[in-house]
Amino acid sequence: MLPGNTIMQPCKYLIIHCRDFRIHSFGFKLVTDKDQIVKLLRHISVHAFPGRGSLLFAFEYASEIEDPDSHLAVDVPMFSKRSDWEHEIHRLHCSDAWRVTDVNENFNMSTSLPKYFVVPRNVNDAELLDTASRFEDDRLLCWCYTSCAGTSLVRMSCLKPGMNSLFSTFENRFVDSVRMTTKTDVEICELINFCPSLKEISSSGEKIRELCMTDLIKDFWSKDSIWLSSLEETKWLTCVQRCLKLSVKIINLMIEQKISVIIKEARCRDLACLISSLVQLLLDPYYRTIQGFQALIQREWVAMGHPFQERCGIVTLADSEKSPVFLLFLDCAWQLISQFPASFEFSETYLTILWDSIHTGLFHTFLFNSQHQESLDQKKFWNEQRQSPNQSQRRISCLPSIWKWKNLLEEHDQSLLYNPLYVIYNSKFCCHPLGCTDEALMSPEKESMLYPQTDIALLKLWSQCYTRWLYPGQINGGGRMSLYLQQCLLVEEVLTLQKKITELNLLNNKGLGDVASAKDDWVNSHLVFGSNLAQESCEITSSFPFSNANAVSGMGANPSMPLLSLNSYTQGSSVIQAVSAPAKVS
Repeated sequence: MLPGNTIMQPCKYLIIHCRDFRIHSFGFKLVTDKDQIVKLLRHISVHAFPGRGSLLFAFEYASEIEDPDSHLAVDVPMFSKRSDWEHEIHRLHCSDAWRVTDVNENFNMSTSLPKYFVVPRNVNDAELLDTASRFEDDRLLCWCYTSCAGTSLVRMSCLKPGMNSLFSTFENRFVDSVRMTTKTDVEICELINFCPSLKEISSSGEKIRELCMTDLIKDFWSKDSIWLSSLEETKWLTCVQRCLKLSVKIINLMIEQKISVIIKEARCRDLACLISSLVQLLLDPYYRTIQGFQALIQREWVAMGHPFQERCGIVTLADSEKSPVFLLFLDCAWQLISQFPASFEFSETYLTILWDSIHTGLFHTFLFNSQHQESLDQKKFWNEQRQSPNQSQRRISCLPSIWKWKNLLEEHDQSLLYNPLYVIYNSKFCCHPLGCTDEALMSPEKESMLYPQTDIALLKLWSQCYTRWLYPGQINGGGRMSLYLQQCLLVEEVLTLQKKITELNLLNNKGLGDVASAKDDWVNSHLVFGSNLAQESCEITSSFPFSNANAVSGMGANPSMPLLSLNSYTQGSSVIQAVSAPAKVS
């Protein structure tokens, strides 16, 4: 089944290779109606390889709701309004040097840029309109971030091919505007000289997919014997390393050498999104919270026009170039979590769910290439609804946002998104010096920056994302999930003890007569493994939370690969004893 192929004949078996590295197998031996098989295959083909946006799965199965505005409302800024951008430059105390422009409010200048974006105050809108046509995709210089050192990170596309040296004055004009705005030296960073190309990322992504996806058990064992050499041949970790190294270099320029940086890319819609996001993750602790990380992705990827439809293969076009650039970014973020396990509020499961959400076809967040394309597709859909001859067949359709987790996940599942080590370091009961208040998060300082190691030997394969569906490859003893369990339990125990210490201090100040009012309640950390663990029989595999142990064992799993029983693993643990019977503080 390939794009453009017409399916005429039925088949006995159907094997589907999913973009989340999962494989589904179906058999049709017992189906007597062969026409039904062909019809099924054609429907799958239409949704697997849609030729245009109107054929997307999301539009056909859109939600039926009464109040779309209420359904779409989220706490994360969408950066479709001027106020969202103004709030960001005010937060970073740079509104005196940068301004929000509405020159592209009707997409008259560029269809890939958002309605509003940030430019230097010394550049007027008339100059932007006059100059835009000289650059690729009509994309001009756009602000990304201003550091505590006063230096700024800016992105800019290249001049269109065929432009002679005379037109380089337009580029120099914008470089000078940044220099005057920031009152610092400026260095242009050509991403093509430091980062892997789209073709390299695409090739490495395909190789890592082939390595981590197996149809048969014997194929798994044949790959297992040459796993490390095959992993090296994919060059995927080399791509990760190159992006991290460049991000560290840019931070050194901005913070240590006090130089503003312009990252330059042909269309400024791919690696520019990745590098600018990584730099901000390393510089600003706000972006390491779930709320901040979502705002970062919404601004640098969604609003700034990363072509998700083309790069992720959401829509199949003849001239589109598939390349998992966003997956590469998530992998880089996971490497940072591995090196700084207490600095990020979100867990690796959160990153994995983000990658999965792109391919579910249910959320508008990652379905379009730009704000302009989204508005066109929505307008086309609404026009079709108005032209419906039967009023009863009309429906109000709304595509939900991935950022509204409470509408997508149960409360128990939402707890998987949080990193227990971040919870403990930032708890109100915690006096750890690394703990950050809300005020500290909103005003980044040099001490809060991260400087990761970029040696290739220190980088790892993101196993939860890539090998979670390989049942024979699941780790006896639980692997990283067992470690996650222990972290959750220890965090809850520490929080409980800290709470009781605080209460005792308060009671001592009031006098012994109030000692009886002290509470012995076990603190609910809202983590997935907490005070209810001892009352439940819990079995997981190292692909948790993406597979169910009982479901796997019921499908004829290899009996030589036993599933982990958490209760037996933690039998006799002081943590479990504390959970089941919290000690009273005397």
